[in-house]
Amino acid sequence: MKQIFLMVIAILGMTSFANAQQSRGGTRMDPEQRAKRSVDMLNRELTLTQVQKDSIYAFSLDEAKKQQELFQQGDANNRRDNFEKMKGIRQESQGKIKSVLTDDQQKAYDKLLQERQNRMKERRAGRN
Repeated sequence: MKQIFLMVIAILGMTSFANAQQSRGGTRMDPEQRAKRSVDMLNRELTLTQVQKDSIYAFSLDEAKKQQELFQQGDANNRRDNFEKMKGIRQESQGKIKSVLTDDQQKAYDKLLQERQNRMKERRAGRN
């Protein structure tokens, strides 16, 4: 009985670990999945119209494809260059997204971007 109990605990532990790995990026999303996730997140925060959703999906898909291509072709020795290129792609996409938002949505979007940037800074500071 004790062995069965320990086996069940071990199986549950492995399942939880596998799920945690998967949710942390254990599996990479393809560009379509990334674009859909972006639209879903922005829709929750900004309450988008269908036209806005369609436009943002197209912008996000283009961004994801460009980043994927850059990542696949990227030279590991030029990480700084790749980072700058990715940053440019992201900024271009953000500009396009803002172009289809209302003034109030743009303000909320800017706030979301600022919050994301702050979280990234906190993560980097926590590593040091």
